[in-house]
Amino acid sequence: MASFTRETISPQNERIRITIAEEDYLPAFEQSLKKFSKTAQIPGFRKGMVPASLVRKMHGQALFAEEVVHKAEHELESILQKEKIEILGQPLSEGFFDTPDMNRPGPYEFNFEIGVKPDFEIPNLKKLLRLVHYQVVPTPEELEKEFENFLENAAEKVRVDLIESEKDILQVRIEPASGPQEGTPLMPSHIGVSDFAPSFREHLMGSTPGVTLEIHPWEDLREGYPGKPAIPEAGIPTLDWTLTVEGIQRPEPPVLDESFFNRVFPGKGTSTVEGFREEFFRVTRQNYQAEAEELLHHEIFEELVHHTSMDLPEAFLKKWLQHRAEKPLSPRDADHQYPSLDHQLRWNLITDRLITGQDIKATTQELEEQAREEFFRTYPMLAGHDSALDYVRKLLSDKTYLRKTYEKVVTRKLFQWLATQADLEEKKVTLSEFLTETQKHHPHAHS
Repeated sequence: MASFTRETISPQNERIRITIAEEDYLPAFEQSLKKFSKTAQIPGFRKGMVPASLVRKMHGQALFAEEVVHKAEHELESILQKEKIEILGQPLSEGFFDTPDMNRPGPYEFNFEIGVKPDFEIPNLKKLLRLVHYQVVPTPEELEKEFENFLENAAEKVRVDLIESEKDILQVRIEPASGPQEGTPLMPSHIGVSDFAPSFREHLMGSTPGVTLEIHPWEDLREGYPGKPAIPEAGIPTLDWTLTVEGIQRPEPPVLDESFFNRVFPGKGTSTVEGFREEFFRVTRQNYQAEAEELLHHEIFEELVHHTSMDLPEAFLKKWLQHRAEKPLSPRDADHQYPSLDHQLRWNLITDRLITGQDIKATTQELEEQAREEFFRTYPMLAGHDSALDYVRKLLSDKTYLRKTYEKVVTRKLFQWLATQADLEEKKVTLSEFLTETQKHHPHAHS
């Protein structure tokens, strides 16, 4: 009969030694031989008529080792359940002390290394989560700017044969006149006329595709342009540079008619420019407030992850990272990936505890609403179609999709509950003030 022992390697890291007795695996091995002999296809024998002795000789060792390993893994699962051991990651097999040998049946010892979930306490949420909850209130000027940017992005790019506007976009080739050299900075291949310094724009106006102009990128690209090269330490470069215009595109603003309004906001019945502007402003406020909620959730995530004390078996988890993929990672790559894994494991353990403790669940209606929202966000033109709702329900019949949707709904409800437990300072900010705040944060994934 199988037996086992547990050995502590380090905190939250154990080795389980399982001893498999002959009677644990021999019956299953004999059954495997009989089953294999019925399906084996060996030249000179009809299917199902291969002698058991030949099957044993040709395939017995592989079947024997397979059954012993299978029994060891089955015993491990049973031990974890009976001992109520909650593991992190998956057990790592350390193999047999002696290699299984069909001709030498007997007890075999098999070792597994496991990471064990730590015990921990959730901090006092009211004291821990002292955060700012932003209420984003864009100014009229900010909303107008957002509207202008939207129309610019919605513009169709049409090819023209003459540079006439600072809004024109150029396909260019910028390079040293003598040809590329070692250390030559990489220059953009597409650039707006407005991205050049005012003095150089004058030279561009009226030009056609094919024109070549002398340019000094360090001076003739506008201040603050991301692609502008820095002046080398040795001083102003002595190389002569040229710019060749290879193509010109001009943004053509969309026609603000009912057809355009319905493409942007399907199902809203917008028919006037003023109505379209108001709907755009409403959605813009809504979207930025949703970003404010995401920022609050990120702050909650960070506070809980960094201030909930728990011990994780780092050495084991790095080893697990190395061996979990089909292509093993190097120790260096595992070290690089570990901080992200550490964050996610801590968050998973915390949320599991809170979701269970607060009995947070998702109803069928909530799952349908989540799936419907995601679907129509991707395919807004299908809003209101009965066939689309049928398709959403079909999506939810897929177990993987259903599980992911369930996790999203439960996680959202968890954050909503956590916000009620936090000590929040409500703060109204303009859009520019809010965007400044978001630049200070680099959210981790926590979905």
